[in-house]
Amino acid sequence: MGFWKNYAIGLRGKKLKGRLDGKESGEWEGLNQSDLEPSSLFKAQLKARSTK
Repeated sequence: MGFWKNYAIGLRGKKLKGRLDGKESGEWEGLNQSDLEPSSLFKAQLKARSTK
């Protein structure tokens, strides 16, 4: 129905079922991983902006 999606990137913790049964849980990437690149999405966005 909608075009919105939640993202969890580099989250530390447990992925639980949630309270909205039947709904998508969004995009999960790098759950409990410490070696993700870039280590900071904010810094990566700043760098991308400064190279334009």
